[in-house]
Amino acid sequence: MFKNVFSYESYLDCINNDKRRKTLTWFRLSSHSLSIETGRYNGITRNERKCVLCTQNVCESEYHFLLCCPLYKELRNKYNITSSWPNLNVFTKTV
Repeated sequence: MFKNVFSYESYLDCINNDKRRKTLTWFRLSSHSLSIETGRYNGITRNERKCVLCTQNVCESEYHFLLCCPLYKELRNKYNITSSWPNLNVFTKTV
């Protein structure tokens, strides 16, 4: 979900572990080291911000990191992270 209003999110109250809550917050704020963000600051065009951890030859975005990258498959299984999202268009909200 894309936010259009700056406000506190109540789901953060469900995360009792401070470190996990902070990590999730940083991720939501794009305060991470995925190439989708670091490439912006290093002058790398978006289509060249590839994931260096796998051979899928795709942009290392939050979507790829969380749901697609084979390197993190075991972590997704461990934490039961699954998705039926076929692509990023699911995130787009028509106004």
